[in-house]
This record gives sequence, C-alpha cells and structure tokens, in this order.
Amino acid sequence: MLMKLKILLVLLTVALSHSAFAKLDCQQLDKDRQNAELGDAHAQYHLGIVYDNGRCGVEKNPELAFQWYHKSAEQGFVNAQYNLAVTYEEGLGDYKTAVIWYRKAADQGDIDAQTNLAYMYEKGYGVEQDYKTALFWYKKAANKGDSTAQYNLGTMYDNGRGVRQDYKIAISWYLKAAEQGYVKAQHNVAYMYDRGQGVKEDHNVAVMWYKQAAAQGYEDSQDVLQRLGETW
Repeated sequence: MLMKLKILLVLLTVALSHSAFAKLDCQQLDKDRQNAELGDAHAQYHLGIVYDNGRCGVEKNPELAFQWYHKSAEQGFVNAQYNLAVTYEEGLGDYKTAVIWYRKAADQGDIDAQTNLAYMYEKGYGVEQDYKTALFWYKKAANKGDSTAQYNLGTMYDNGRGVRQDYKIAISWYLKAAEQGYVKAQHNVAYMYDRGQGVKEDHNVAVMWYKQAAAQGYEDSQDVLQRLGETW
C-alpha cells in the first residue's frame, strides 16, 4: 500500500483537474470536517481537495484525499467520481475500476469523464476495445465543446476507426478543436489543407495553421515551415 500511496502523491497533485483549481473557503474547514463525518458528500469532496493539494494550511495526504473522494463518490458526487476514476487509472493502474467511476460521472454529464471513458473504450483499457462506444462518448463531450474529444473524434473519422473514413467530417472536428488552440488539431488542419484532404487544397491556409501550431512549440509544424522557408 505504501508504494501505491507514493504514486498517488504524484497523481493527486497533478492529474485531478476537478480539484486543483476548486474554490475553497478555508474558514469553513472545521465545519467541512464535521459535515464530512456526518456524511455530507460535498464536504467530503472538499476535504479530498484539501488533502489532495495541501490547501488551507493542511499537509498533503494522498491516502486521506483518496478516502474522502471515495466516500463522496459513493454518494454520487460527480466531481469526486471523476477524481476517483483518475486515481484508479493513473495512480493505481486499475483500469477496470477506473472505467466504472468514469461511467458513473459520464452518465451525470461530466465532460472530462465522457472524454476519458471514450478513450478507455478506444484503446481497450479496462474494457473490451469498442470503437462504437468510444464514438458515442466522444460525440457527447465534443458536442459540449471539449477540444480533446473533438480532436480524438477527428482522428477516428480521419483513420476510419469505428466509422467509414471521412476526411470532411474529420477536418470539421479538427477545426473545432484547432479554433480552441488544440495544437495537434491545428497541425492536422494544416496538413489536410496542404494535401486537399476533405477540403479544397489551400497552401496559404495550411501555412497559417502550421504557424499557429509552431508558435505553440509544436515541432512537426516547425519542421514543415522550415522546409518551406517560412518563419513563425
């Protein structure tokens, strides 16, 4: 268990996006502790955040963070369910349990959980690989504006995974992600304009997108621009 907790220490302070920037009223910490002990799911989640990130003057304690997230998640608190899923996936390497908690959060509409659940199905982590189910969850998150889901959905249409290959649909999703600054999507949009895949070939538009990706440090785009004699 000690080895697992060492992994959790790294995970819980970095990967749990639902907790890292959560607003906390540190003056209510004692009250949160009391309410958490009485079974209040929101207070339990707050304690998980406190121990997860070392907030409110409390020393980081990944074991206690995990315990409080678990108590909250069992009561259906969606953010705790998502954090717990990430912990099982990346901290403990238990993909099957991660999928269970991702699904619970995804069913409640959590966009990050929907994207991660889709990825688990796409790659076959903790479940049998299932492109159709991956597409279902990617579309839910992508339609809500999640750039990662939009990009991943684009790759599935681009490569014909679970659907008939369709460059037009692929670039439409890449564009949605690219417009939000998703660098890999920007590079792929540039590539498709450069090759005329799904769109009319347009080298000027291609260069524009290569430059946007290159400006974010994306080396593949920088290499293309260097070969073209372009700066960024």
